[in-house]
Amino acid sequence: MQSLLDAMTDAPAFVRNGRLDILAVNALGQALYSPAYAAAARPVNLARFCFLDPAAEGLYADWAEAADTTANLLRTEARRDPADPGLTLTAYSAEAGTPAHDTLRLLASWAATAAGAGAQGVP
Repeated sequence: MQSLLDAMTDAPAFVRNGRLDILAVNALGQALYSPAYAAAARPVNLARFCFLDPAAEGLYADWAEAADTTANLLRTEARRDPADPGLTLTAYSAEAGTPAHDTLRLLASWAATAAGAGAQGVP
């Protein structure tokens, strides 16, 4: 699964369980959710981040909508069949030529620069 995520270089992507723990992520996904990765708690949990971390309001364009979605996902998990593993692959993309696409490309450039610096031992 990690190899598949890593091959997705133009799309932030991650695999999560029903409790919203991020179990695997590609570099662009980690860059997109970098405020969630700034907290020490592991695994990164998107529900914990959304409801308990003040940085969440800066990440989501509409925090109230993100909070509603998060609560609905947790309700769905509470009703899930325990035999079902409940893993979900999430990937984001944007239409070429849009401001969102330009922003994703900028994030990808930043993530690649940060990964290169980390590989060279630069903090």
